[in-house]
Amino acid sequence: MAITGNRHHADGMKTTIHPAKKVRSIGISAYRPHAASDLRKEHQDDRAAFAAAEQKIELQAMQIKELVDENTKLRSARWATEEFLQAEICKLKLEIANLGEKLEAANKQLVWLRTNQFGSKSEQKEIVSPVQIAEDKGAEEQHDGAKSGKRNRGQQPGSKGHGRSDRSEIDTRVQYLELPGCACEKCGKPYRLLLRTESSPLTELEISLVRTVFQRCKYVSQCDCEGRKIVVAPPPPKLLPRTEIGNSLWVHLVVRKFLSGMPQNRILKELSLLGLHLPAGTVTGGSRVINDLFDPLVEALINHCRGADLWNADETTWRIFGEGKQRWWLWLIASNDAVVYLLDPSRSKKVPTDFCYAQITVAGIEQNIVAVAGLDVSRYA
Repeated sequence: MAITGNRHHADGMKTTIHPAKKVRSIGISAYRPHAASDLRKEHQDDRAAFAAAEQKIELQAMQIKELVDENTKLRSARWATEEFLQAEICKLKLEIANLGEKLEAANKQLVWLRTNQFGSKSEQKEIVSPVQIAEDKGAEEQHDGAKSGKRNRGQQPGSKGHGRSDRSEIDTRVQYLELPGCACEKCGKPYRLLLRTESSPLTELEISLVRTVFQRCKYVSQCDCEGRKIVVAPPPPKLLPRTEIGNSLWVHLVVRKFLSGMPQNRILKELSLLGLHLPAGTVTGGSRVINDLFDPLVEALINHCRGADLWNADETTWRIFGEGKQRWWLWLIASNDAVVYLLDPSRSKKVPTDFCYAQITVAGIEQNIVAVAGLDVSRYA
C-alpha cells in the first residue's frame, strides 16, 4: 500500500512523497511458449536449408562427375584421333614415296627412249639393245653347246632371264596390312609405326554380277491445259524392250563367243556359276538382233579397207555345214589399219580382185587402181 504525504527535514526543506505506481509483474512463464515455438521454427528452417544444401551439393557432384566423364571421353577420342591421323599421315607418306619411285623410273625410261630410240642416230655407230645382247649371248652359248654335243633343255645357265612380267596396265590399288596390338611382350609398350613397308603384290580376279533396279519416276501435270497427264521417265537403254540383260552383259557374251571362241552352252554354264541362269533361246534371239546391228559397222570396215593403197591377202580352208560342197575358203584381206574376212566357195583370184577394185565412194575416193601381184589390172584402167 502506497503512503502519500509531506515530510519535513531538519534543515527546513520539505519533501513531497508521491504514491507508488502499480507495476504489473510479468513472469518467465509468460515468454516460454513463444520462445519454444520460435526455436522449433528456426530448427525446421535450418533442417530445410541443410536438406536443400545437401541436394545442391549432390547435384553439383553429379554434374562434376558428368564433366569428368565427358572430359575423359574427349581425351580418349582425341588420342584415338591423333593416332588415326598419324597412321593416315604415314600411309600418305608411303604413297608419296611409292609415287616418287614410279615417277623416277618413268623418267629414266623416258630418258633412255629419247636417247636410244628417238634421238639422232649415226650410221657409224649402231645402237645395240639389251635384248639383242642377250640373244647374241644365248646364241653363242647354244653354239658352244652344239660343239660339245650336249645341251640341257630349258633356260641355259648364265643366260639372262626376262624378269618379272610387266603388269602396269592392270588397275593397281594399295592396301595396308596392319598388325594390331603390336607391342613389347615384356613391358607392353606399343611399337612405333615406321614409314617403310614391305611390298607383297598379289594379282587377283574379281568377277561379280550386279542387278540394278531402276525406279522410273512419275510426274503428273498440275495445270488444266491437257487434263491430268502422267509422264514416266524413260527406261535405261537396252537391246530388247522387255529383257533384263544389260548391254555390258551382251558385250561379255559376244567377246566370250567370238574373241575367246567359247561355245554358247559353256558361256551360259560359266554364268550359272555366278548365280545367273540365262535361257539359251533368249541369248540366241539377242544375238540375231546384235548381228543386224553389226551390218553397218561391217560395211564401214569393208569400205575403209577398200580405200587403202596396199593390201595383204591370204586364204585357208573352212569347213561348213550343209549339202554339196562343204569345203569353202576363208579369205583374209588386211590393209594398214583394217582386216576383212570373206567366206567364199572359190579360191581363185577373182575374190580379192572383186573386193579391191569394187566401185565404191569413200571420203571422195571413186576407185583405187593399184598394182597387186597376180591381179590383172588392165581391165580396170
